[in-house]
Amino acid sequence: MAINNRKLRLIQAAAAKGGGVPVVDELVAIAGQSNAGVQGVSGTPSGWTDTPRVKMWNNSTNVFETYSPAAATAWGPEAGFALSWLADHPSGTLYIVKNYLGGSQLGAASIYGNLGGAAKDWSQTAAQLFPETTAIVAAARAACGLPLKYVIWAQGEADAQNTSATADYATNALELYTHIRSDWGDANTKICAHMVSNRFGGYNFEAMVAKQRQVVDNNPLNFLVDTRGFAYYTDNIHLVAAGSLEFGRAAYFKLTTAQTWFDKHAVLDLDFTNSRFFYRNLVYNSIAELTAAGYYISAAVESMPVDRLLSSQFSIFVSGTNPNVDSATAQYAVCIDDGNDGVPTDEFVAVSRVGTSTKSWGIVVFHTSTASVPGGSGSVNVGAANGTDFKTAVRARTNDMNAGSGGSVGTTASSSAPMATGLTNLVLKNRTDGTRPWAGTLKRVQILDYLLDNAAIASVTA
Repeated sequence: MAINNRKLRLIQAAAAKGGGVPVVDELVAIAGQSNAGVQGVSGTPSGWTDTPRVKMWNNSTNVFETYSPAAATAWGPEAGFALSWLADHPSGTLYIVKNYLGGSQLGAASIYGNLGGAAKDWSQTAAQLFPETTAIVAAARAACGLPLKYVIWAQGEADAQNTSATADYATNALELYTHIRSDWGDANTKICAHMVSNRFGGYNFEAMVAKQRQVVDNNPLNFLVDTRGFAYYTDNIHLVAAGSLEFGRAAYFKLTTAQTWFDKHAVLDLDFTNSRFFYRNLVYNSIAELTAAGYYISAAVESMPVDRLLSSQFSIFVSGTNPNVDSATAQYAVCIDDGNDGVPTDEFVAVSRVGTSTKSWGIVVFHTSTASVPGGSGSVNVGAANGTDFKTAVRARTNDMNAGSGGSVGTTASSSAPMATGLTNLVLKNRTDGTRPWAGTLKRVQILDYLLDNAAIASVTA
């Protein structure tokens, strides 16, 4: 199972004091628009049993009640958060306060217009959702006597419908986060948002994701859950029950983990040296755990699914040890398959090493040309002696693709290379058709949800 070292810290702290596991009560708030509540979801979430150790604030009666999602009109990410919290806390009570409104925007309607069609927005203006929620949180805090430790913020879809609201989103969200900490919680309150769906073809969703990343980079207490692999309704905007549960579990991990070894904007970060693997917002401590979760496949070739996880731009970093034997044909360290498995050379990005004399690295940085997808191949070649350590990196974006190894940055063979679509599979230590196996070792494989410029490629591969 995915690991979280919070329970270990609790046990160690208790042991140092000579006692059992300490009783820990905590308060979390969920706010935003419809993905904070999940429209139309009813019934009991998978794995859930009602317990008095999880309490939900009733905004109408102003009391905490035993949380019973089966009785709720729309349960959301708090269910997944609570399941993970209970697994890490053998005692204590989790208190939940929640306020959301479907279609509500962050940017004030007085500035951007009524974007989502909701009656209220999340500006700090009187009679809007923020002051309304401030009063709700204050009453809940007074009742449980706890500080607000965590906030799950699920919002952004409404603002993405307007170019100006999207452009201003990072500024507006950072202002909101400042007020959340000053008016709801304190300087130590951690806030985790959900990435708006990149599956939706309209409006400014890709640009909105970039603004959400800016918010995360502004403060180490700000977090973002990558929801691209989650299950959505056919509208490609709203999470279904399973997706909402996964969002809640992922938010719990991001908000509570002390692990900082993985890149916070990584799609995946595979640390083979230390047997720790970050994938779909969680950390697994062995290949066996990844395999049990259905995320690591080793039948014909070792691979991991990346369908829906990659955006229109990304970077790859690979490190390991070169093979100890010469090879007349390329040996593939990693490659990403574009989904056309009938063509064995259809990899979009391939990091390979070949040579009986030059022993050079070849890095394909864009799609092999087909009848439907124009392209070509570019590479950077540097000395790669047998049995030596290597570091390579690739930047992939339409008309902006490059690669480097050993501190050397290459140039691409085409200035008009398109991004491939339908990328589905990351193949490790092989080519997609099972040929050209890797005879060396892999130490680290990262797919990063941002672009490494030439200077960064040279720096990380030196």
